[in-house]
Amino acid sequence: MVNEGVTPRQVPAFVFDGVTDEVTVYPLNVSVVQDYLGLDNFVTPGSVSRVPTSVQNYGFNQTPQPGTGDPCLPTSSSSPPNRFPCLGGVVGFQGTYPYTVERYDTSSGYELAEFWTIYGSGHAYVGGNPSGSFTDTLGPDTTAAAWAFFSSHPKPGS
Repeated sequence: MVNEGVTPRQVPAFVFDGVTDEVTVYPLNVSVVQDYLGLDNFVTPGSVSRVPTSVQNYGFNQTPQPGTGDPCLPTSSSSPPNRFPCLGGVVGFQGTYPYTVERYDTSSGYELAEFWTIYGSGHAYVGGNPSGSFTDTLGPDTTAAAWAFFSSHPKPGS
């Protein structure tokens, strides 16, 4: 069935993942980003390259200090359940994991997607609230980053 009068629109995507994710989600998310960009090109041929428009690195200038970071381990029975250890805290990263942000723009200059690769983080939610489950309090603050990305990409006509 063809939807007459319906035109495709480019939907922004924000993906982040830790390289040392022990559940092995990271390789899949690399593929998800590439598949997403390919789907966009299928709908609108030549509209977006699978090569990032820009690549920025953050937090690579730090020297880890083992034993000085927050390992995020449960400290009592009142600690949140299902806590993962914060690998960056164990290693001694201060403030943030090193991370890379790849941005993908359309041929018309519209930022379509961001892919954040966070080096050293595991399967926990990076930058999450320390009282939550499955969180790693070490940055970057992925909640703030996702909010900034999506708030700068409002649905057309809203």
